[in-house]
Amino acid sequence: ELTSLKNRISPHAKFIDWVYAIIETRNELTQSSIVHGIKESIQELDENGTTLVGDISNTELSVPLLRKSRLDGIVFLEHLGNKIKKRRCRKSKSEKRFLERCACHAPHTVSLNVTKSIRRQNNRTSIHLCESVEEVAWIKNRTGPFKDLLAQLALDPNPFLGKGLSPVEYLSKINFLNHNSLCVHAVHLLPIDLHILRKRKCHVAICIRSNLWSGAGITTVRRL
Repeated sequence: ELTSLKNRISPHAKFIDWVYAIIETRNELTQSSIVHGIKESIQELDENGTTLVGDISNTELSVPLLRKSRLDGIVFLEHLGNKIKKRRCRKSKSEKRFLERCACHAPHTVSLNVTKSIRRQNNRTSIHLCESVEEVAWIKNRTGPFKDLLAQLALDPNPFLGKGLSPVEYLSKINFLNHNSLCVHAVHLLPIDLHILRKRKCHVAICIRSNLWSGAGITTVRRL
């Protein structure tokens, strides 16, 4: 559903600046333009021989369009904030071609209760993890430029933040990570983070083009 932002946002040297640009530009989009972008994206995927897709959605607009396509895969219905969207997370009576699974946006943008609730479903789920130095600084020390941005979400207090834990260590401590976890980006990993991801048999999705564009950095693939 972010395809409609194509060619609207220039590359940024700092991740936080890119985030603000995304928020500002996305707020200008109409529903029809988002749907048009989704249709274009599906067509491009099909033309390039893609068969399996893991789509991340905030609006759920992509779900019916993907189900009508020739593609197959999972739509991760992404959460932000303090509330679990029960309609999103209800159990389907039958498995459909495109599975729907609840997901956390990132460890710093979802409350502790929502994060634990999504993990208790024990389904395949995704989470943006160690994408930026700003994320690491906030989880570890509650410092950095994310303070003002996250104030808008008004997240419930989390006793695990600001305790010197990396994002991976934090998710491990609350038993979020396992073989059903798809960790997206994984740019800023410490040796201990790599050990945890391997031990818990997590999956990692790297996003080279996105990270270069957003200023997040480059994943060292050989370490993974």
